[in-house]
Amino acid sequence: MRVRYRDKPAYVCEATKSQFNEPRCQFFPYAHVDQVVVAAFLEAAQPAAVVAAVAAVAEMETQQQALTQQWAQQLERAAYDVALAQARYEQVDPQLRLVAAALEQAWEAALQAQAHLEQEWAQVQAAHRYTLSPAEVALVQQMAADLPALWAAESTTLADRKRLLRTLIADVSLDSTQETGVTHIAVRWQTGAVTRLTATRPRHGHPSNPQLLARVRELAAAGYADTAIAATLNREGMVSSWHVKDDPAYVPGQPVTYWDKARVQHLRYKHDIAANPTAGGFVPAQEAAERLGVSISVLLDWFRRGLLPGRQAQPGAPVYIPLDEALLYRLSGRAPRGLPVHSVPEMVPLPQVAAHFHLAPGELQEGMRHGRFLTWRLEHGSHYRWYVQENRVESAQPADSLPK
Repeated sequence: MRVRYRDKPAYVCEATKSQFNEPRCQFFPYAHVDQVVVAAFLEAAQPAAVVAAVAAVAEMETQQQALTQQWAQQLERAAYDVALAQARYEQVDPQLRLVAAALEQAWEAALQAQAHLEQEWAQVQAAHRYTLSPAEVALVQQMAADLPALWAAESTTLADRKRLLRTLIADVSLDSTQETGVTHIAVRWQTGAVTRLTATRPRHGHPSNPQLLARVRELAAAGYADTAIAATLNREGMVSSWHVKDDPAYVPGQPVTYWDKARVQHLRYKHDIAANPTAGGFVPAQEAAERLGVSISVLLDWFRRGLLPGRQAQPGAPVYIPLDEALLYRLSGRAPRGLPVHSVPEMVPLPQVAAHFHLAPGELQEGMRHGRFLTWRLEHGSHYRWYVQENRVESAQPADSLPK
């Protein structure tokens, strides 16, 4: 069994595949195993459990000392039998060939019995080879008091967590053949005791957290763009089931950096969560053009130039405009409050805006998208001209601002 890191990490047994080109023996998505093992470790490492475990280790050491003494006596007797058989063989008259041959066979049998006994003792020692040193006992007792916080700390590396596990756990055995859809886990502790656990194997496709899906549907229905949904999920610590698999140390509700636009898009597509481009008063570009009395091509040109706020999922996708009364008024061609343009403070003609506000290339469109500037389309004789006014209302977002 080894850890496979490519694609999605997992514990795999691929000896039959690599050696005989046959299907792999077993496959375990690693996270559902790690979560169960870590939970068992943290439970076993609680202060009361540590005290009991240390007492059990002390009792086992006493038993092991008695066992060692018994084996020492058996080994001593075997060595005595070998020495006695050797002495008898060496003392026999070589002329007594039959007697010498029988004594030689007895000596050889004593040597074989001694070797077999020593081999058995080595196996017994290997099965009970681990004992905690006083320093290790003190370390385990000290870390048990605050182990969950230590485990979840950002400063604790994966290597640190492995070392912590090895203080109590000798090895872990996995079996997916006993029960369909269930992984049977056998945790062998350093004391020699074995704890048997089970974990439901993840189904294909990694079902998502129901609370996460509900939140994404809510945000999508409210008209939030995928980038804004990602930022909200990261801030609220809402994660998918596969994120929990990737990070067993995740603490629910803790802010994350997992989500981005692509992941939100994938999640919405997978669960058929449609975006709502008309939320918040947005209307299709064709309807906005009709209400403003211009052609759709003219309106889309305004949108591409940044003169008109709007929402578009991607280039080539439909455009939606937040056509509220304020925007209708500013683009209707009428001067504000019926006054001539020159009497309105800081109503700057579009060609002069960059110089007037000391803007670098691109800053004007960015400012209009974020509501810093408001555009006006005003009648000038038989034509219309564009003007820009700085939005001085800082206590609230402009009516045509968009969630990004």
